[in-house]
Amino acid sequence: MKRLILADVKSVNNGGGHYLSLAQNYLDLYSNSVKVMIAGGSIYERKIKRENLFLLPYENKSCYGKIKNVFNVLKNCKYLFQNTNEEDVVVVQQSALFTAFLGIVLFACKKNNIYIIAYDTDPISNALKKIVYFFAKKKIKGFVLSSEKSGMAYRKPYCLVPDYIFAGEKIPEDIIPYDKKRYDFIFIGSIWPDKGVVEMAKRFAGTQYKILIAGKPCDENIADSLKNVCKNAANIDLKLGFVKDEDYREYMSEARYSLLNYKGVYAERSSGVVLDVLFAGVPVIGHRTFAMQFIEDEQVGVLFDDIEKLNPSSFMNPDTYENFRRNIAKYLQKQEKYKKDFLNFTNITC
Repeated sequence: MKRLILADVKSVNNGGGHYLSLAQNYLDLYSNSVKVMIAGGSIYERKIKRENLFLLPYENKSCYGKIKNVFNVLKNCKYLFQNTNEEDVVVVQQSALFTAFLGIVLFACKKNNIYIIAYDTDPISNALKKIVYFFAKKKIKGFVLSSEKSGMAYRKPYCLVPDYIFAGEKIPEDIIPYDKKRYDFIFIGSIWPDKGVVEMAKRFAGTQYKILIAGKPCDENIADSLKNVCKNAANIDLKLGFVKDEDYREYMSEARYSLLNYKGVYAERSSGVVLDVLFAGVPVIGHRTFAMQFIEDEQVGVLFDDIEKLNPSSFMNPDTYENFRRNIAKYLQKQEKYKKDFLNFTNITC
């Protein structure tokens, strides 16, 4: 029996985040076409049903140290490739991908049908990584990517799809009317310097616009910076920490727009957060980057060049908001093509 196995060979024991969300997305999308299995460590036992769980024996923890964690990834690769057969389609998530390439070199064989999800070209960004990839790519069937540029860099067959694909039938209902919503802008997700959250908070602190910032900071420095900016800003609600699924849905329903001030490493790399927002039916106000350009092309929000010059009055009205919502509905209807492209590329359906 053919199986589609989505593998997180790193499996960081920290709540799951993007990788667990993608696992659920695969289950929602492809379970009607093939038996979907999620390969991961104990973190996946909390969210994935037993019949869909391909439990990997090792996981990564910060207390283990770097060397032990690297070996755990390699041992997971060995277990994964030894326990799959020629009918299985194995899709490896971009989690410790360079180490996963090394695991492919050491443990994969011809019977393994291996595909790789890659969001950027960091796993081949220096001479050592390129040498490892040179040997690994002989055992890789292809890549699942969101960027044509990355596809050209890996020099293997590739399929272009977004980080997430919409698995619903239509745009979610707007439960709370525009004029009753609690927030003008929200930011939800992990908080890193290149997501520009501190700059966003500084721009709108003390203004007429009500803002929610919710997510887990990458370190104490950025957490302290946000606290200092927001401590005297009555218009900003700051909720630092991991955001539960039920809270995520509630926050989304309460917001008019999602504000994403991405830059740096996020300039060309697509972000699942952007897609999550649109799948929730919330228009995006985003910093103009290559990865964000589709927001403007699909007319599902507004792009700005400098957050200091952003003028919300140009779109902060019910008519513009509803127009964006109609365009989001049209955009979501196009997602079925991506699902079919992936199934055809991996030969799950021919």
